[in-house]
Amino acid sequence: MTPKNDTAKIYALESSDGKIFHVDYDTLKQSETLADMVNAMRTNGEPMKIPFSNIKGTVLERIVEFCEIYKAEAPSVPKESQNFQSQRKPEFCENSPEKSQEFLEEMSNEMLFDVYMAANYLHIPRLLDYASEAVAEMFRGQSTDEMREIMGIPTEMEKETKRKEEREARKLEEKIRSQEDQETRKRRAIEERRERLAKRMAN
Repeated sequence: MTPKNDTAKIYALESSDGKIFHVDYDTLKQSETLADMVNAMRTNGEPMKIPFSNIKGTVLERIVEFCEIYKAEAPSVPKESQNFQSQRKPEFCENSPEKSQEFLEEMSNEMLFDVYMAANYLHIPRLLDYASEAVAEMFRGQSTDEMREIMGIPTEMEKETKRKEEREARKLEEKIRSQEDQETRKRRAIEERRERLAKRMAN
């Protein structure tokens, strides 16, 4: 149920990296999570800010873009069962072919997975339906290593290499800091000797 007089309100969605996206209620209602949230809250007339600590700006931007495509439509009702091996196109591609196809083609595999996770978190049925199909298609026939490569997930060897590089970087930083401390102490000692010498000469 839409809150009274809230259809004209503007809501500020803030990503984890501080990017703000302003949306109206028709856009926001595509997310059942957000719709339930604003329906349960009352504001003093100021734009309501909704922060997300787990959604980056680049991902939230795509979420907003998708929801705006369907803002004139009622939120999609999720199917009772999801056949991930289905060859059918996602529903939204049939409803808005040009924009939806563009939305699909412009996303990298990593972005697609991030959008899927965000759609699940925000409970956006239509986008989740699409993203589930697309992710399943992306992984179909791939080995575990190939999946890692697609999603940019490092192997244990790569993780250990990174940890080793970080340890070496810390050691180098500590060595440089130690050398700087020694130089500072030397300069202080020289200055103190000069001060003592200046006092003796003054006397």
